[in-house]
Amino acid sequence: MKRNLIFIGIILLISIVVYGIFQYNKPHRDIASEKSSYDLSADDLYKEFEQDVDKASMQYADKVITFAGTISNVEQNQNGGYNILLKGEKGVINCEVDAAPDLDKKKLSANSHVKIKGLCVGFDDLLQELQFKKCHIVQ
Repeated sequence: MKRNLIFIGIILLISIVVYGIFQYNKPHRDIASEKSSYDLSADDLYKEFEQDVDKASMQYADKVITFAGTISNVEQNQNGGYNILLKGEKGVINCEVDAAPDLDKKKLSANSHVKIKGLCVGFDDLLQELQFKKCHIVQ
């Protein structure tokens, strides 16, 4: 009986280690090649979060969304990428764009229209902005 418990414990430990190694080496999501779950304007997207944050978070969080809007500001971040702020009627959408050699910052100027695809992180109550990461410029 004691021998069986030790054997089951060793099998369980090996299973946990193998699962951990598998999860650690799991490839990252490629947002650029994923199909968008939703295609909206920046204003419509922000309005949905403004009306009901919990409902919109359940619907959009951790999903790839394509949205279009007008650029308010572009800043380079510490990772070599850019933070693009899209202005709306009532709020801001913060898009974190990864560093890419084909990204032309000159085309990303204030008041220009842009279409972005990114992973929705959620709504930041403190900053009153909708946040996206792993964004890519579609147009």
